[in-house]
Amino acid sequence: MQNVDQKDTKDKHDPLLVLTESDRAVSLVSDEGFKKYGNRDSWKNNPPAEGLRKYLSAAIRHAKLGFEIDPDGGLPHVYKVLWNAQAAVWHYEKMHSLLGKPVNTVHPMGPR
Repeated sequence: MQNVDQKDTKDKHDPLLVLTESDRAVSLVSDEGFKKYGNRDSWKNNPPAEGLRKYLSAAIRHAKLGFEIDPDGGLPHVYKVLWNAQAAVWHYEKMHSLLGKPVNTVHPMGPR
């Protein structure tokens, strides 16, 4: 009898493609946030449009400071770019889910 793998992976993302260094950076920022706010998921409580704007703006602010160490927690700003970008993507996806439309059909901030 032939051993055939029945697990369907078509059209599924591969989490193994996430760089270990990026994964570690996001985890460290998440731990820092937990120590500061006492909750790992409070950032999800923002309305999607507000969360998207808030975390995208934070990612850009941290990016402008680049490789310097953030005095708020002691991690490099570049780590916080990743974490905030991830949070922005979560809110972006949530907004589209609530609209009931695929991600590529509607600008989340409305018509331009």
